[in-house]
Amino acid sequence: MKMMSEPSYAKFNKKYDGTGLIRKGDRKRESPEVPYVQVYFDRSRSWDEEKTKVGRDALATLNKYVRLGKLKLVVSYFNSVVFDDYIEDGTDGTYGTPILADVQAKQPDNVIVMTDSDITDCQEHVEVPGKVWYLFSGGVSDNIRSHLTGKMGTESYEIRPKDVELLNYAKGEE
Repeated sequence: MKMMSEPSYAKFNKKYDGTGLIRKGDRKRESPEVPYVQVYFDRSRSWDEEKTKVGRDALATLNKYVRLGKLKLVVSYFNSVVFDDYIEDGTDGTYGTPILADVQAKQPDNVIVMTDSDITDCQEHVEVPGKVWYLFSGGVSDNIRSHLTGKMGTESYEIRPKDVELLNYAKGEE
C-alpha cells in the first residue's frame, strides 16, 4: 500500500514552533488504494505439469493477499495469444508479443509473468507504472525481460520444482 500524508492536528507543523501558533502538520497513513496486479500464466506446450504446479503454488500464495484485501489480482493465460479461461493442456508455442499488447490495452499497475525461456519474439518496449516480476521455471527469457519493465523496478526469480517441494515441506504440506 502507498503512504500518503494528510493535514492533521495529531502532528503539529514544525515550521511554527516557538511562534505560539498551532497549525496542522502532515500525518502519514496508508492509502486505501489496493494495488492491481495482472498475472500472465504460461499455458504453452513447454509449460508442462511440473511447471504448472510451480505456477499454481505461486498463485495460491498471492491469493492469500487477495483474501486480506491487500491486492487485486487478475489472471490471464497465454501461449500464442492471451486468454482469460484456463486450459488444462498447454497448446501452441510461447509468444511474448501478445502479452505486451495486452499490457498496453489493460494498463495494469504491476505485472507478474510466469513462464520459461521460450519467449524470443518481443520487438517493442512496454513499461508499467509499478513493478514487473518474472517467475521463470525451466530457464530465463532475456527477450521478454528486456521488453517489459516497470518504472519502480523489474525483478526476476527462477523457481525450480524442488523449491516448491521444500517450501511445502516447511509449511507442513506433503
